[in-house]
Amino acid sequence: MDEEAEQKLSGYRARFLSAPVGQWTTARGTFDVLTNETIIFAADHTGTISYNGALKGETETAFEWREKLPFVIEVRYVDDADASEEVDDEEWDAIVYGFKLIEHDAGSDVVMHEVGQEGFWDVLAALRFVK
Repeated sequence: MDEEAEQKLSGYRARFLSAPVGQWTTARGTFDVLTNETIIFAADHTGTISYNGALKGETETAFEWREKLPFVIEVRYVDDADASEEVDDEEWDAIVYGFKLIEHDAGSDVVMHEVGQEGFWDVLAALRFVK
């Protein structure tokens, strides 16, 4: 890996040490034109996963998240009924995340992935930061 790529990775690791706040989308090159998934981590600890595909259309699912440790967050899906209920710790899934540089048919990206996995949480592909 060249020095510029290493600096870029270091910047992501520093910026997202405690939480991946922002909008992330799948990083699969031109395949993302046919189907893609987007995860938004809002600063208020809420978020959405959106799926947009030629075959299944669009879906959106709400979730909550919280910081646990450096590069570790906990997430859980929610619906309107969950909003007013007390939540057991057992309902939360821990995600250990990291960053790496990938190459694809449209170039390269620094991506976030779940450690030990190709993708992130319920998304099968790694995610690139959008904003």
